[in-house]
Amino acid sequence: MNDSAVITKAENNSAVDLKDTCYTCTHCGSAITDGDKAVFSNNGNAFCCWGCETVYKILKRGTFSLINSPSTSLPEYDFLDTDSFLKDYSVSIDNKTGMRFFIEGIQCTACLWIIDQIPDWIPQVENAHLNMSQNTLFVSLKEPGYFGKVASVLSALGYKAYPIKSLDEAKHFQKKENHQQLMRLGVAAACSGNIMLFSLSLYSGLKGQMAGLFGYLNLAFFLPILFYCAQPFYRNLWRSLRAGRPSIDLPVVAAVIIGFVLSLLNLVRGNADFYFDSLSILIFLLLASRYFLSRTQQTFVNSSYMQTFIDSQVCQRWNSGSNEYDKIPARLLNVDDKVLIKDGERVPADGVVLNEWVNINPSILTGESLPQKLFKGSVIYAGTQVVAGYAKILVKHTAGNSRIGQILKKVEEQIYNKTPLISLTDKAAQYFSIFILVAGALFFSFYINVDPTEAVKRTLALIILACPCALAFATPLTQSLSLRKASKKAT
Repeated sequence: MNDSAVITKAENNSAVDLKDTCYTCTHCGSAITDGDKAVFSNNGNAFCCWGCETVYKILKRGTFSLINSPSTSLPEYDFLDTDSFLKDYSVSIDNKTGMRFFIEGIQCTACLWIIDQIPDWIPQVENAHLNMSQNTLFVSLKEPGYFGKVASVLSALGYKAYPIKSLDEAKHFQKKENHQQLMRLGVAAACSGNIMLFSLSLYSGLKGQMAGLFGYLNLAFFLPILFYCAQPFYRNLWRSLRAGRPSIDLPVVAAVIIGFVLSLLNLVRGNADFYFDSLSILIFLLLASRYFLSRTQQTFVNSSYMQTFIDSQVCQRWNSGSNEYDKIPARLLNVDDKVLIKDGERVPADGVVLNEWVNINPSILTGESLPQKLFKGSVIYAGTQVVAGYAKILVKHTAGNSRIGQILKKVEEQIYNKTPLISLTDKAAQYFSIFILVAGALFFSFYINVDPTEAVKRTLALIILACPCALAFATPLTQSLSLRKASKKAT
């Protein structure tokens, strides 16, 4: 570390008082809660530990070509920056103008980390926000910026980016991707089932020519799993390597490839030691768990859940032409409309009370079911329920821009951001993946002198059984399920 001017916070002679400053680790993104233990490099980067600082320096060396900035000049995406295309596909979110993409190939929070690096590769990108429940990416640019460069980077990382005008288009692409995942899962299930049937005969003592035939049938059924079903693991590993990040798929891919090669060699030599059944079940279970996690995240409470509930109700809007109330869907309400809400109905929009008084149930916002009395001129919020009397209101904010709508949008935006807990488990899974491979290599180098055949078997067993996939999946799955359950209880 001769070329490093790394110092700890306690050793920093800067006149600036750093004690009250909040830092984030430059390498892993974890929040540094104990500032006295932060590690600083000579260029001012902060790290949570010496390990992150060392790994960051290694990965940033130009000789490590895997993490060089991905290509940002593919001509096939130049159409994204034409005036006619920008006119049709530009969207505005939170006073920021940009473009929304559907990203095909999002698998886990590792994808979130990789896509978060786009502003580092393209300085003109002001913001890149990935919504994992919908697989949509919103990108806003600084001047001058080009959306074609963003799409080129995503393509170089192995993602397919489709510009979309609305979230309805995202649902179409999401449905298509879910179908592809189900296809892989179905093929893996069918092939694994057949492999297990043939393996059962072999385990039961089948010998001779039929045993060899059943072995080659196992190989035939395993090939679709290896080259088709396992593709997401290869892609995720490649993306992580391109981004210079350890991947939880590294032990899985290593075990599958090594196990396949050894099984093929043993099969050709006439040995009965092959692992097609174990490897096929491993891939099937991992695909099933990732599909379940993906579907749980997609069906998790989002801003459209409550808005659909509110927008679908029928309300009575004042018609000044006929001097009476017309029944219309709540989604057609506009600002400054006058609406009548009767006893037992929910308020469809934020507004101001026009009549003398009304009792409402505000539990959807406050959690308290005790009725609250509002008087003329009081602000009334969408989602609350009239429990006594009636309410005439002047609409100030429709459902999408209402208080409850904004809260749910914020929940949806923040739920898949890097929370300290997710950062901790991701970091643990990364280092655990490396530890597993190192431990496997050390064990193999030691045990090969005792029994080479057993060394291979036990090393593979160690890598497969110690796979950190459960650690990486548990946190987002638990978070999604708990919030989904809480949302159902609230409504």
